[in-house]
Amino acid sequence: MLKAAPFATVPLKDNCEGLQAPRDMGGATLQRNVEVHRRRNRHKPNSEVTQMDTKEIARTISDGIREAVATVKAEAVRRPPGLELITRSGGQESVREPMRQSGSRFGAYVRAVALGARLARHPADVARMLGADDTVVRALNESTLSAGGVFVPEEFSREVITALQHAAVVRRAGARVLTMNTDTLRVGRFAGSATASWISEGADITASVPQTEEIVLTTKRLAALVPISNDLLRDAGVDVDLLIRDHLAGLMAAEEDVAFIRGDGTVNRPKGIRYWADPANVFAANATVNVTNIVADLVKAVRLVSEGLRRNMVRPGWIMATRTFLGLTALRDQGQWVFGTLAVPEPTLLGYPVFVTDQIPTNLGTGADESEVYFVDFGHCVIGQRQEVEIVASGEASYVKGGQVVSAFSRNETVIRAILRIDFALAYAKAASVITAVKWQ
Repeated sequence: MLKAAPFATVPLKDNCEGLQAPRDMGGATLQRNVEVHRRRNRHKPNSEVTQMDTKEIARTISDGIREAVATVKAEAVRRPPGLELITRSGGQESVREPMRQSGSRFGAYVRAVALGARLARHPADVARMLGADDTVVRALNESTLSAGGVFVPEEFSREVITALQHAAVVRRAGARVLTMNTDTLRVGRFAGSATASWISEGADITASVPQTEEIVLTTKRLAALVPISNDLLRDAGVDVDLLIRDHLAGLMAAEEDVAFIRGDGTVNRPKGIRYWADPANVFAANATVNVTNIVADLVKAVRLVSEGLRRNMVRPGWIMATRTFLGLTALRDQGQWVFGTLAVPEPTLLGYPVFVTDQIPTNLGTGADESEVYFVDFGHCVIGQRQEVEIVASGEASYVKGGQVVSAFSRNETVIRAILRIDFALAYAKAASVITAVKWQ
């Protein structure tokens, strides 16, 4: 049992002068009591001992602690946990959620679902254990969990879709994204243009009706399968959540570009630009590779789209393979760079932006050495998508790696499957031209 120390005295230097009270532990109260003690002893000469006994010190510190606790409680009322207190002009105070790094909540949600499946615990409990955002915990509590998976709430799904926007070439180039509330969306498309004409006074105006047809966007299921180490899943932190988001977005972006550029519309894939484009706008590159012929082919690609759209292009640009891009960048004529505008951070070709991707093959043709170049007005590219991402996690599933079936259980991994429902269309067939049989390298 602890015994109270006998009363002692603590000398106060120079009649309390120079004593600094700690402001973070009720310092104001301590300072006031010291001042009171100094006034009581002001008639005594400095030669006499000016002292404050430990009982008075203890009472002063206790008062200071009570004052500090009261301050903390008052602050908690003004600013609930997890919110940031801001003071506006006029002294008015309000609270707001702190800024969070985009994508971290999606990753936290997915990680909680994955660990919950592994540990046989409710994902909301796992999210709380990992210190996830309160909005993530609430969303998991409100989600309908089943063996068939769970739909990530739209507010979190937008985070991975935003990452997909930066990773996928067709999206980054300016394709329009339409939200689909059902699995089918009907979009009108121009099959031909209306015309205008000059008339004489009093003459009838000949009606000119544009040729239209209907495109039906039907969602296709784009799935990404990601095995993740259970040790990594247990690591708390925004970095792990962003890693999950970026990995899923990268896988989806690569497969999405394959379909949106060259998909033929079969095997549950969307039809891409290559097969939406007007067949009259698809032509082979000149077999004789030289500067003159390359420039002529590029100019023809631009002309076909420009004339087809009556020069009303919205967001035109190029898509090409890395090999083709580097070949054009290195092209010289009499020692001069032919396309010097390609060797810059934001490359252009004939004045239009260039987007480079490895999703355009370079092994086409009978000799397996051909590629393709696309000139597209991306303002006429339409992506239909549902806003929710479906997530399923399993610690017992298997996946194929290098042609071999791998068990997630035996490797201490959890397999996450993410599904995004999307489709693609070119709203106007003449909005794209394709150069085939390209051997520029």
